[in-house]
Amino acid sequence: MYSIRPGILCIAFTIIATMSQSATAGIIPPSNSDSDYTDLANESRFAPVGEIIINGGSSQASGTVINNNFVLTSAHVLDGANSVTFSVDGSSYTTTEWIIHHQWTGNFSNGHDIALVKFAGGLGGASVANLWTGGTSLTGMEGINVGFGKSGTAVTGAVNQSGTKRAGKNNIDLYSGGQLYQDFDDLNNADGINFLGTSNQLGLEYLIAGGDSGGGLFIESGGTTYLAGIHSYVADNNGNNFYNDITISTSVSDYSSWISSNTVAVPEPSSFALMGMGLAGFAFTVLKRRKA
Repeated sequence: MYSIRPGILCIAFTIIATMSQSATAGIIPPSNSDSDYTDLANESRFAPVGEIIINGGSSQASGTVINNNFVLTSAHVLDGANSVTFSVDGSSYTTTEWIIHHQWTGNFSNGHDIALVKFAGGLGGASVANLWTGGTSLTGMEGINVGFGKSGTAVTGAVNQSGTKRAGKNNIDLYSGGQLYQDFDDLNNADGINFLGTSNQLGLEYLIAGGDSGGGLFIESGGTTYLAGIHSYVADNNGNNFYNDITISTSVSDYSSWISSNTVAVPEPSSFALMGMGLAGFAFTVLKRRKA
């Protein structure tokens, strides 16, 4: 059951085995064409979103390039990771360096499900996403969810394997505690299945699924596409991604300072500064995997 905790603007979820799932790509209304979702994902504005493979294939997730050395993703996809391979623009890059938010506890409802994966050798000039830093007043705006997760319909649930990039739309229904909420509306039962916000089903209504974790929730503002959220989990009240389930994403704007403070550009060898007046010496900053 979903309920509002008295005196606090948040959603409390009764935890059952299937209630909170890591984001598992996309569930669509059965009358819609899957090709519309793959076509949207392949638009150039979503080129920064790539696929993450953990430990050579033990699990799959998604992430978004935010500069030539860093990919933004969710913290939980890195739990137990020893190596990360990120594929974008037809190229793959492997690393063992990442930064997990220091307040991530492994409990989805506590939030802070955000992390940075670092590629010291660069990402080959891959496209870079614009980060939304304009605050959290996004309720009612149209969101576009992008990732590589499993797929299916509101009738079948998530039955097809992950690995294909899809994008779909959903209204942002609520902001609470550093998280953005979107529920999967049923056009034919708007009054009976609508937990949050508007009951209007969008033309490309969408619910994320397994493998979408770490993928991007994008918004449009002033003619520019911005990365506003990082997919965290699905509040699943029935076991397999159907109408009335809720996508929860970590709000990028809440963590803009943390992101900027941990994404120091990696200098090329020729650019290390010569230290001291008339003295030959180099200053090296050793960057290693850590929790920020």
